[in-house]
Amino acid sequence: MSIFKPLTDLKDTTGICEYCQQHFEPIFITRNGEPELVIMNADFFNDHFRFRDATGKLDFAKEFSVPMTIPIRDLKLTSRVSALCLESDQPISIIKNGEIAMVVMSVDVYKHRHQELMRLLQ
Repeated sequence: MSIFKPLTDLKDTTGICEYCQQHFEPIFITRNGEPELVIMNADFFNDHFRFRDATGKLDFAKEFSVPMTIPIRDLKLTSRVSALCLESDQPISIIKNGEIAMVVMSVDVYKHRHQELMRLLQ
């Protein structure tokens, strides 16, 4: 079952981080009831949404070597985060205490990665 949360919930950085740690699945962030972003635990992203080749190994040709990152405090700037995700064609890592805690991306990037995952599983 998909989880949906309003964009304003990103302002509670502690709450959204704890929620991502407790729910090992993508969380759809909505604006005016429409999905706009997807946020998830970094471990879940690494396990399920990294591009992989036919053997299941990371596909470094498709992955970017230097991911875009933002500090967790920037989640409070919901319009900025939303704009960054919508302009980017890659996931954005969220840094907490010097480590990647979560990953956020536009719904389009999520769909693309999900399709790649499904293709590999066939």
